[in-house]
Amino acid sequence: MEDGSNTTMNMLAILKKETVISTVIITGLLTAFTIIIAFAWNESFFNTEEVINSEKFAQLGDFIGGVVGSLWALAGVFLFYKALTEQRVDFKNNKDTLQLQVSALNQQIEEFKLNREEQRLSRKVYEEQSKTAKIQQFDSSFYSLLNVYLTIKNTLSHQNPEYFKQLTDKLESFYDENELCLIKRHVSLVSGFIDIYNNEREALSRYFRAFYRLIIIIDSSKALTEEEKYFYAKILRAQLSDYELVILFYNSFTFLGKKTQNFALKYNIFKHLPLLNLPSLKEYQSKQDDHVLMVLVDILCKFMMKNIPLFYDVTFEESKIEEEFNELGIILGVYFNDGIEIKIYTNLDIKENKINLSEDELIRFIKLFFYEFVIFKTYLVEKVIVIEESKIEFADKKAFCIAINTEELISLNEDKF
Repeated sequence: MEDGSNTTMNMLAILKKETVISTVIITGLLTAFTIIIAFAWNESFFNTEEVINSEKFAQLGDFIGGVVGSLWALAGVFLFYKALTEQRVDFKNNKDTLQLQVSALNQQIEEFKLNREEQRLSRKVYEEQSKTAKIQQFDSSFYSLLNVYLTIKNTLSHQNPEYFKQLTDKLESFYDENELCLIKRHVSLVSGFIDIYNNEREALSRYFRAFYRLIIIIDSSKALTEEEKYFYAKILRAQLSDYELVILFYNSFTFLGKKTQNFALKYNIFKHLPLLNLPSLKEYQSKQDDHVLMVLVDILCKFMMKNIPLFYDVTFEESKIEEEFNELGIILGVYFNDGIEIKIYTNLDIKENKINLSEDELIRFIKLFFYEFVIFKTYLVEKVIVIEESKIEFADKKAFCIAINTEELISLNEDKF
């Protein structure tokens, strides 16, 4: 079967050759010519006196048509087959050419993709290099200004090592304990600070400008992410002493210092503000005469920071949170109703909780703490916030209570990064 197929293919290959087709055509021509010559010779075709026999001529025509015509028809078939074969070859060549073109096009597409990826990577490298250059430029400006700020501060401290402490001591003289309204007490302190500033304008104006300028370049930098800005703000914050924090804090309530309030909140500048160094609370620290109030303030701050946001969390369904603190043997509770209520549970004798203050002094201290921490430190002085204190005595314990009522959002400041 395979041999027969090969024989057929070989024959077709032979028939496609032009020499075979030409031979068939020429053979047909020679055959026709030979027959005509032979016929003419036998029939005295060249003798003009003879009468032409039309019947024989017709037979000659039929013979030539049958033999030569068949040969030429066969040659036509060969030519048609050859044309089809060549057309098939052309189709195959065109197909191969098209496939090569498609392959070349696909290769170009891959090259375009590689070029685009290379350009993307190059752009990314350029952007990283550009960002690095901008950060280096920012670093240079920041640390140069930080050096200016530290030079100004060191100059003040060199002239008077207790310069900022003395300013806070002077500020205490403006605190009016007889004023019942705690907001007015705070306003009096701010007014007193303005008097102190006017007396120390030459020194303090340079100090505040340098500090404010540092905050501005951090916040306005387009080269830094928010997290990077916070990083540099922490560097600046780390340079501030306790007494500087107090001075900067009261300056932020003045007409010229109010522009720093947003930055103070955004970067939590007063995170380490020593509340017990503020004029409103300082006297209680001297009465306690140990670290207990520092521990109490630290406990209250952390407890409030953790739990007050839950009051505004619609997914939080509990109405109270209570937590025990073994350092002082107290229990703190926060209760969510129409407002926020905080209770500090102590023993019947608060001295058993290491507290040397009287009960009246303790409740006043707690109320002042909440004013400083909730209202003043978050710049809600001009908002309507009512803080009321009370005291409850049970059979085996006492509760010192603070109720906070306001329609304002109480957002206690904390580090974002």
